[in-house]
Amino acid sequence: MIDIKRIVESTKEVENALSKRMKVEEMHLDEIVTLYSQKKEVLKEYESKRAQQNSFNNQMAKADKGSDEFNRLITDLKQLSASVKELEEKVNEYDTKLNS
Repeated sequence: MIDIKRIVESTKEVENALSKRMKVEEMHLDEIVTLYSQKKEVLKEYESKRAQQNSFNNQMAKADKGSDEFNRLITDLKQLSASVKELEEKVNEYDTKLNS
């Protein structure tokens, strides 16, 4: 199996090498490059949200348990956690598509 990074970095080179074994239409290299780019964007957003989630957790550890700030952080963290979970599912979907 060809490494995805190699396909992205050297699409024409990979296409030329594979053209000896299969038709260009069967390769779907453009689709692979597009999916990989989309996955990278979603992964970047996922990692950013995870960092934000960690920051909220640290702030919660320092806040008084019954304070308004603590309750606000809990609410924000729940929303952020849902967003992180959704992004993680998207990343997994891209991985599945790229590995099939």
